[in-house]
Amino acid sequence: MKWLHLSDLHFNPDDDGTDSNYLRDKLKDFLYQNQVVVDYLILSGDFRDASCQDDTDENAQKVAQFILGITKLVGITNTCNILCVPGNHDLNRDYNNRQELLITEKSKYQTEKGRFVNLPELVDAFSFYKKVLNFIYGTDFVNTMFDNCYKISPHKAVVTKDCNILLINTELLAGQSVEDASGNKCINDAGTLMAGSSYVLNELLTVKPTEKITIAVGHRGLDLLEPTEKRKLVNIFNDYGVCLYLCGHSHTLWVDDTLGVPQVTVGCIKQENGVRAGFSLGEFCVESNNINISAYSWENNSWNKYQHFYKGNSDLHIDLNGVAEAYGGGFDNKIKIVLDGRVREFYCRVPTEGMKFWIEHSPMISVGSGSLTCVLKNNQYTHLINYNHTFILSNAVWKVIGIDSTISGVTKLTCNRELKGPSDDFKTGIANKDSISNYRIELLSPIENIGVDQKIELLPLLIKDYKHIKDAKLLLSVSNQNIIASDKMSIIGKSIGKTDILIWWEDDDEIFLRFSVNVCDEKQENVGYRLYREDLAFNSKSYFDYSVRIKNKVRIGVEKYINGEQVSVDKPLEFCLISKEDNCSMPIQQLENSVIEVDTSAMSYGKLYSLTIKGETQMQAEICGKGLF
Repeated sequence: MKWLHLSDLHFNPDDDGTDSNYLRDKLKDFLYQNQVVVDYLILSGDFRDASCQDDTDENAQKVAQFILGITKLVGITNTCNILCVPGNHDLNRDYNNRQELLITEKSKYQTEKGRFVNLPELVDAFSFYKKVLNFIYGTDFVNTMFDNCYKISPHKAVVTKDCNILLINTELLAGQSVEDASGNKCINDAGTLMAGSSYVLNELLTVKPTEKITIAVGHRGLDLLEPTEKRKLVNIFNDYGVCLYLCGHSHTLWVDDTLGVPQVTVGCIKQENGVRAGFSLGEFCVESNNINISAYSWENNSWNKYQHFYKGNSDLHIDLNGVAEAYGGGFDNKIKIVLDGRVREFYCRVPTEGMKFWIEHSPMISVGSGSLTCVLKNNQYTHLINYNHTFILSNAVWKVIGIDSTISGVTKLTCNRELKGPSDDFKTGIANKDSISNYRIELLSPIENIGVDQKIELLPLLIKDYKHIKDAKLLLSVSNQNIIASDKMSIIGKSIGKTDILIWWEDDDEIFLRFSVNVCDEKQENVGYRLYREDLAFNSKSYFDYSVRIKNKVRIGVEKYINGEQVSVDKPLEFCLISKEDNCSMPIQQLENSVIEVDTSAMSYGKLYSLTIKGETQMQAEICGKGLF
C-alpha cells in the first residue's frame, strides 16, 4: 500500500502570492514527472487560512478542486481513497456558543473516561471542513457521516486491504479565545486539547479482529495535546497495534521517535518565512512487513528529498516484524529497568536463538554464563537506556553491552549475563527502588482562591525522595484562560469561576501536580505554613527530611506564606520535642517566634522523636536521630 501525505494546504490562491502558487504548481509537475502512483491520498487538515479566509462555499470548492487535481495525478480514481482529518483552521471558532462550550468541555473532561459532554455541538463547528468534503465526496455521503457517525464517534477507522487507518479529529476543543497579559485576544490551544480517548479506543476495538497493523492520522502532533491525554493515547496506541502516527500543524518536516509510536510530521504546502514546505511518500509492504517513508521539501525553487528528515537521512524505515504480532503476543515479555531512579517497564521479544546459556570452566570453579539479543518495543523512555543497565529475563540478570536504535519503533539490545549476585537480590533491589524513588511536585504554599485581577506567584518544588531538585524546569498550563491567565509560574484572576491548574516536569511529564483554583470577586489571602530543618554544620535545609545528625547544631523552624510570598510569624509558636521511647523532653532553645535550635547531643542514633507545634498554626512531625555520616 502506497500513500501521499499532504498537510496544511492553507489554500488561498487569490492572496497567497507568487511563491506559494509556484510551489503548488511545481508539486503537480514533480508528481507527474516522477510518475508517482499511490493507493491513498492522506490529508491532515488546515485546508484554509482562517485568519484571512471566510467560511464560504467558494473557498471550499477551490481547495477541493486542487485536491481532486492531485488525486488524478497520482492515479486515484475512487474518492473513497482520499482520507482526511480536519485542522484547527477548518472550524468556525465563533459557531453558536462555541467559546462557552469549550470552557465547559475542558473543565468537565475526565481523562479516565475520555468522553465529551456535548460532542454533537463540537462537531457542528467544523463547517468549512464539511463544505470541503461536500465537494469531494458529495453532500449525501457527508451529511450522513456528520449526522449519524461523527456525532457519535468523532474519529473513524478505515479498513484497507493491507492495514487499518485511524482518522482522528484532534481539534474538537481547538480555537479557545483568551486574553494575553496585554489584554489582546489570542488562541490558547497548546497543551490544553483532548481528543476523547474513549472514542479512539472504540474505533480500534472495531478493527482489532482484522489483526492488521494500524496507521493513525491526526492534524496535531501527540506532543501538543494535554499531557495526561497524550500519555493515555500513546498507551492505547501501543496496546492496540498502532505502529505509526501521521500529522501536520507544526509546518515542519521531521520524525519524533521518542513517544513510543513513531510520529511523522509533514510541512505545509505554502511558502512563508520560518516554515518548512514539504510532503512525504509512504509505503507499507505486507510481504516484508516494513514501512518506508521518504520526505521531500521545497528548496531552491524545486522539490527535493529532505536530508534532515530522520537522523540525517531523507528516509524513515520501520521494521514491523514483531510489532504486527502485538495482538498475538509478539512482545509478550515484560522487563523492568531502573532509569534515572525510576523503574520503567518495557515489552520485549527474544528472536529464535536470541538467548544462550553455557558453562565456563576454570581450574578452580565452573560458572554459568550467557548472551542475549532482544528487541524492545519503543516507548517514551527507551532512549534513556544506556550501556551497563541491567534487567531480569528468564530468571537471569542481563547487562546491556550494545544498543541498536537505527530501526524506528524498536530498539535492539545486546546483553551479557551478569553474575553479580542472585536474581532474587536484584528483584528486591528493583522493588525497593520502585518504592523509594518518589518523584513528586508540591507547592511550597497551597493556593486555593484568587481575586479578579489579582496576581499570585506559584512556588512549585520538584522532589525526589526527600531532596528538592532545584534546577528542574517545570511547566504550567491552565484549563480555562477565560477565568485564569498564566504567566510562567504566576496566575492572574480574569473572571469569576473555577479552573484546573496543571504543573509538570519538562523531562518527564508523568510527574505532575493538578489542583483547582477558584476566582472570587475580591482579593484573597491564601495562608500556608511550612516546616523545615536546617543543618548548620552542613549548611543544608530541607522541607521534607526532618532527620537530624546527633552531636550537631540543628535549627527547626516554620515559614509562613501569604499568596506564595513569605512573611514573618508575628507571635511566638510553642515547640515541644519529646522522645517517643520514654516521653522525655529534649532540650531546645527558642531563637525567634518560629525558630528553635535543638541540642542533638541529648538525642540517640536511630531513635524517633515527636515534634509538636502550637500557636497560630498546629503542626506535628516525626524526627529521627542519625549518625554524623
